[in-house]
Amino acid sequence: MFRKQPQKRLSRQACARVIGPAVEVRAFNDGGDWLDAVREQEVVIVPDGVNHTSNGDTLKMNAGAAKQVIAEFEDQGVDVVVDYEHASVDAKTGEKAPASGWIRKLRYEAGKGLIALIRWTAEAAELIATGAYRYVSPAGLVEKASKLFVDLHSVALTNKPAIKNFPALVG
Repeated sequence: MFRKQPQKRLSRQACARVIGPAVEVRAFNDGGDWLDAVREQEVVIVPDGVNHTSNGDTLKMNAGAAKQVIAEFEDQGVDVVVDYEHASVDAKTGEKAPASGWIRKLRYEAGKGLIALIRWTAEAAELIATGAYRYVSPAGLVEKASKLFVDLHSVALTNKPAIKNFPALVG
């Protein structure tokens, strides 16, 4: 069972050390507590360029692929789930696949990749802040011929991302 730990107050600099360099804190105010510091973050979900996976596959991200993913996201008009360990991909009809967060916006930045603004649940924010979870992993469609990542199904909070050398959420 999840037990809430006593809330601690950290400075902006201390929060940056806890969260690590892979993310940018967007929802921090100087009067907030440590949990507020990780509730909403911009996170690279598909790194730019050629990405190799642990199972030998390759996937690519570039401006054109990102434009397609972002257009589909905006057309759907709903936030995309961030689950735990790809539960929403593997869940059978009727099984629960709780969210660890929700993707509220997507953008692309050359040299970085597809970036999601994620609003974490309180439980996930605590798990990230304490280092219990360190990575995200995207799930979506990759075109066979081009290897471009062209459709986002979901993202998982995980400790074993398939993409090699993926940046950690927590240092």
